[in-house]
Amino acid sequence: MIPASLNLVAPKSVGRPFSRWFLGALGGLVLLYLGIALMIDPRRDFGTGLFPVVSLDSRRDKIRLFEEYNRRGAVEGIVLGSSRSMKLACSELDAISGLRWFNFSVDSARAEDYLAIYRWVRARDPRLGVLLIGLDVEALHDNLAMDDRLKANQVLMSALDGNRPSAYRRTTDFLGLMKTVFSRYYAQDILRSLRAALRPAPALMAFDKDGLLHYGLWEGERSAGRFQLTKHLEESHEEYRLRFVQMQGLSARRKNQVEALIMEAQRDRVRVVLWMTPLHPDLAAFLDRETRYAKLLDETRIFAERIRVEFGIPVLDLSTPAAFEGTDSGWYDGGHMDEENSKRVVDGLATAIRQHGI
Repeated sequence: MIPASLNLVAPKSVGRPFSRWFLGALGGLVLLYLGIALMIDPRRDFGTGLFPVVSLDSRRDKIRLFEEYNRRGAVEGIVLGSSRSMKLACSELDAISGLRWFNFSVDSARAEDYLAIYRWVRARDPRLGVLLIGLDVEALHDNLAMDDRLKANQVLMSALDGNRPSAYRRTTDFLGLMKTVFSRYYAQDILRSLRAALRPAPALMAFDKDGLLHYGLWEGERSAGRFQLTKHLEESHEEYRLRFVQMQGLSARRKNQVEALIMEAQRDRVRVVLWMTPLHPDLAAFLDRETRYAKLLDETRIFAERIRVEFGIPVLDLSTPAAFEGTDSGWYDGGHMDEENSKRVVDGLATAIRQHGI
């Protein structure tokens, strides 16, 4: 039996200095990391601008570019779509139509992106007259989660739902940003930005004032004869497999959003042209083997044809390079065409644009 006089419990005060020291050190490291993230700002989240940006937020960047471009002259036509539509040159569309165009395609766009961007642009520029929509199969994905970059964009989210961002949403958006900042990928972008500052090189991606995308690094490699298309095609396989492997069909909600977009445009007397975007034949063949891509593409074609009949708008199925005389070499990877193939797409769209008096 242990004598009552023996106190075997350590005094509570013994562990407190260590706990306070540990929490203080941890808090100091958190603040130090936040300070570094704020200063380097690799994704232009905070507007610091001291170090190179290594990851673009096309939604945020194109809002700024559009406002600047529209101030210089009224934008009369916009291109909507994902990064697969970003190479459609506004200068070529200008020449075809005689209108002033802006390419408002954004990364990984879904139907809700199309609708949000149209509403935002239309509210600022009632002179808008033409809408060119590049429809990807995955824009109608049945996984209804929105892109984090759209959810974090209060301007576009307000345009989408018609409400000013609530205090709750602003708080959740901020917490979402903080969660992103403390991710492994954000830390990697910080290191990439530091390396880019120490060893300047062409930017991987950059936008012209009219929204046209340039692949600085890849375009430089192609000019120098060092570009390896086969390597980039192979790298696209897993990226796109993950996009489609869980997709079982087209989302009814997203189809309704595309229809709502066209109805609103027609109500606003904005003319619409819709075209289906292609993949490289190598990637398409891979996806046919590994996913339901071929079936999903057929379902998208049926939907696009219904759009054509019900709304009386030009709809072009350019989902294969053969449809616009595209080449297998005119790509940067499995999903993104180069300037040559993009020009062929514009040439293919030109007939529809002219025939409908645009």
